[in-house]
Amino acid sequence: MILLTLMHGHPAPPGVSRRDQSKAAGRGMGIRFFVGNAGSGEEPLEDDLRRLARGALTEIRPDLVYVPTLNHPAPSLQLIQEDVMSEATGAPSVYAYDPGDSTADFHPTAFVRVATTLDQKLEALDSFDTSGGAHLSADRVALGARFWGRFEDRSPAEPFEVIRGDPRSRLGAVPFSRQRRAS
Repeated sequence: MILLTLMHGHPAPPGVSRRDQSKAAGRGMGIRFFVGNAGSGEEPLEDDLRRLARGALTEIRPDLVYVPTLNHPAPSLQLIQEDVMSEATGAPSVYAYDPGDSTADFHPTAFVRVATTLDQKLEALDSFDTSGGAHLSADRVALGARFWGRFEDRSPAEPFEVIRGDPRSRLGAVPFSRQRRAS
């Protein structure tokens, strides 16, 4: 698995590198991690995000893409999804995730059980300084997994809005409609 993180926003505290934090989290999760630093000031943030996303999609050619939900107050995250969707036409599956601070309009349609990997994810998140965003705190992520688990037989789960693809063919995702009938 390869993960591209496009960073911008809150600067890291003195002596802390967001890039190093991200790469440490990737190692902790056993994935290749690429970090793009958007909004460095050399070009407008929107152009920077487009360039980084376009380059990654062209080079990696993924068959599964995760993007932030459009139901988020940050215009830059909405821009990422719009740009990735226009560039990821070859990817058979596209899911939108909640970055941890989406609006109440986030309506997931598939859930992935994470009970077996949650501890590993929480340990990886310990690499991050959360002063720039409480949504990265291990406590908040664990609480969210338990909250969404109510749609997965109470097993901790990650929620996704399915934009394209069959969620049953990926990572044990279960469509919401199946869960609704089973409840």
